[in-house]
Amino acid sequence: MMRCVFSVASSRTPNAPEAYKLRNCYSRETLLPDANMSDDTTEIALTEAGDQLATITTGHTIKRRPFSRNTELLLVGVITCLGSSLLWSSIAFSLDGSQRNSPHHFVGDGSEHGQQHIAHIKESGTKICISKECVTTASSLLGAMDATADPCDDFFEYACGTWNKAHPIPDDRATITTFEVLADQVQLTIKDLLEEQESTRDNEATAKTKRMYSACMNAKAASDETLRTWLADLGGWPLLSPGSWNQPNTTLENFIASLKVNFDMAVLFVEWVGPDDMKSSVNIIQLDQMNPVLRGKDWYIAERFHKDRVAYRQLIYDVAVLLGGTELKRDELFESIDELIAFETELVKIGVPDEERHDSGMRYRKLTLRDLTELVPAFNFTAFLLEVFKGIPVNLTSSEPLVYYSHEYFSSLSPILERTNRRTIQNYALWRVINSVLPNLPESFSKPRMDFLKSTTGISSDKKDWRKCVEATSKKLDYGVGALFIRDHFDRSSKVMAQEMIHNIREAFNELLEENDWMDKETKRVARDKANSMHEKIGYPDLFDDEKLLEKEYDGLNIGPDFLRTLGNINRWDLNRTHSRLRLPVDRERWTTYPAAVNAFYGPNKNDILFPANILQPFFYSKHFPKSVNYGGIGVVIGHEITHGFDDKGRQFDKDGNLQQWWNNKTIETFRSRAKCMIAQYSQFTVPGFGNVNGRLTQGENIADNGGLKQAFRPCEICLGGRDTGCDAVSPSENIRQRVKLR
Repeated sequence: MMRCVFSVASSRTPNAPEAYKLRNCYSRETLLPDANMSDDTTEIALTEAGDQLATITTGHTIKRRPFSRNTELLLVGVITCLGSSLLWSSIAFSLDGSQRNSPHHFVGDGSEHGQQHIAHIKESGTKICISKECVTTASSLLGAMDATADPCDDFFEYACGTWNKAHPIPDDRATITTFEVLADQVQLTIKDLLEEQESTRDNEATAKTKRMYSACMNAKAASDETLRTWLADLGGWPLLSPGSWNQPNTTLENFIASLKVNFDMAVLFVEWVGPDDMKSSVNIIQLDQMNPVLRGKDWYIAERFHKDRVAYRQLIYDVAVLLGGTELKRDELFESIDELIAFETELVKIGVPDEERHDSGMRYRKLTLRDLTELVPAFNFTAFLLEVFKGIPVNLTSSEPLVYYSHEYFSSLSPILERTNRRTIQNYALWRVINSVLPNLPESFSKPRMDFLKSTTGISSDKKDWRKCVEATSKKLDYGVGALFIRDHFDRSSKVMAQEMIHNIREAFNELLEENDWMDKETKRVARDKANSMHEKIGYPDLFDDEKLLEKEYDGLNIGPDFLRTLGNINRWDLNRTHSRLRLPVDRERWTTYPAAVNAFYGPNKNDILFPANILQPFFYSKHFPKSVNYGGIGVVIGHEITHGFDDKGRQFDKDGNLQQWWNNKTIETFRSRAKCMIAQYSQFTVPGFGNVNGRLTQGENIADNGGLKQAFRPCEICLGGRDTGCDAVSPSENIRQRVKLR
């Protein structure tokens, strides 16, 4: 088992925005795509005095994708495998006992140690690559390191110290990582592609994508008239008329359904159609607890987050004033706002915390629509779903099967709805609509939004409009953006080379599986079957190479000049498309993430691993890199995703993506015992200004980081042993286990 290999999300502390600016050279920002996750979302899985910090959410909703996760990894992975090619890249350092307290020198630095090393290399006949690509790569790696630090005392500072100093956190974000640096470069490329005039090179899909970006860029110059029309059509925002608001005739169920259909807004709960965990070949209606605007339960009840709640309260007030609340008495307005927040707080309190949602078998419950109506008598789910599925050729009856993942939440929802008046629910629901489009409203709305973000996250300036529009377009019309990028900016040979690496790392996983002493033989066998059955998706979906199929993806979608109306069009079109799959078999070839993502994913329901094109480039991969650097970069990412199939959540799904127990009880107990050890280890790590890492919440990522690192290291050992004739040459006198020690 490896020790002291960990990553922590970089962020500014919420209660002292400028006091702590944590930087993590190759760390993972723990952002889990889920309902109501926004462009401004930052999650840091830490605890303070035993309490969990969770996620700030301020924006539009996206569909829940279980277990999809960002895999921003720590530099340890890169430096570890880099050890097998340090001489290749003109880097030489030693961590053996005799050198531990001595200054560390590089080849060619002019030191006596460096000159001796050069002489040794010449005598041994070791070849050193001096091509442009080799020199550039070596320079980049050297430029990240702090050679004055003792790696035995602080390996992170040794590996990342200079990178951290050279990359201060920008004012418009709460973190900076190599993933974000690469994402910034990708966004610039996508910006140029989206700003090109439509031409004969464009098909209908890419043309619509460019039109959406253009509409987004013009949104700030437009008025807020579309938003005001929305609010009026939905019955009005009572905050703006405390004494004169008239409750609409629409039922609560139809009102909530309208928010779902037109805005993809999950006000009371999240609803979607996707693979049934127990039978992954079949799509089923699924429900889960709502996701709040603030980061989690503690932000609504803990005293130390009182300042954040005050900022949230002020944000709602300032936005209400901008929308016409200037004639209202301040006290009356705040009274309604307090009722709104109190209602949201009640919903948050009955939810299950993230760290208690790891056991999918415990969370999963199947019932009929009739059963759900009996469980939540204050809300007619039949009426709600009939409205959501209106116009879709699906016949719903009271015997329709559904799955839900938070029994505690739904069994406690009725009493809250029964004692809350429609006015308060209307205020809260329409606030969620307004909040989702705040970044795209006229400039006058920017100040209250930025005041809130500065107070709660330390972000002191807004993102540039083009960045927000690239992000919005990439998420809403992902295939269009991906097709534009792939057309001119992706080396298709990368798919072949990445596939070779996946196979090698999977082989390493299987070797390590056989070597472990805590699994029984039968569990090892089925685990190996699952690893070998993993379906890899690399680069981009095949339909990108078929213009007609790509155009068909956006059939029926209307993109106009009004950005807010365009968002509404996209939401309705996307809901119709996804909910129409209810009676269809699961398409296992379909990608569950947008291809322009600088990220990688594991999908438990399909047992697939996804590596979009944008992660198959430097810093993580290049065909010009030596194998050792590629294994230390994208190789660790690949191993990370493979390991997710066997972490605390992934281990509960079999090779076909079905939720079932396929380990025997003794092996499960041993796994849990070892997981507890890792939880305890990570929970001891402290980040100044935040407190201790929540090892229970982050255990899946920690398991994947450790497993991925170990798997990627194995091919490097094969290189050192001479079993791979295509491997980069290294000096036989250099023992990698002296330079990078793994336990």
